[in-house]
Amino acid sequence: MLIRTAVVEDAPAIAALVGDLLTEIMTVIAEPVFHFDLSETTERLARFIREARYVVFVASDSAGPGPEELISVSLNFLSLLFPNPFYTSLI
Repeated sequence: MLIRTAVVEDAPAIAALVGDLLTEIMTVIAEPVFHFDLSETTERLARFIREARYVVFVASDSAGPGPEELISVSLNFLSLLFPNPFYTSLI
């Protein structure tokens, strides 16, 4: 298990996981309460990581050299919330 601080190149994989989570939440509660745009979320997250406005820890079961490995292995993330949400807005 490898735990490390996310880098800008991790943004697409993390954004996709966030989208999955929000979809699951809306499915369970049967309400479309979030607006989620994968492209916008990826761009915003990458910018926040680059500007050190957001800290995300990624954990994977591989110590692969780059984010492409994150897609094919088990990946979890922990986001330390700052006042700028990167992932969604309420409808």
